[in-house]
Amino acid sequence: MAGIYWHMSFVDTERPDGPRWLGGINTQADTFRDALTWLHVVGLNPGGEVQAVGVRATAMDPDYLDRLITDPAEWRSQPMPENPEPLPHNPETLGAFTGDGAASASTPGEHGPAGAGPAGNGDGESPCAGTL
Repeated sequence: MAGIYWHMSFVDTERPDGPRWLGGINTQADTFRDALTWLHVVGLNPGGEVQAVGVRATAMDPDYLDRLITDPAEWRSQPMPENPEPLPHNPETLGAFTGDGAASASTPGEHGPAGAGPAGNGDGESPCAGTL
């Protein structure tokens, strides 16, 4: 179904050791806030901070929608949405928020290195490289 698809990455910046990346979720919603609210309502939000990118597309592989993906290799290998069109940059189409909905002040690199996509594990190796 055509619409806005959200590619969302979650990290735990408080985790003292080990990978901070909690996983990623793709979902469909009109706004970033609606997408985050939906994930909370259905119990898919793993907590931590979230960074997201929205794209308008004609369709997305249903195997990658509305489920928490915690394997970095699977996150990197997911197919692109069909006919993606980036949305204009504004607070509703690109967001970073803490679990309580407040604006995020995450350290650069927590969601991956610059230019590597919206996901990361804080160690400079983004599980999202090569995707949206």
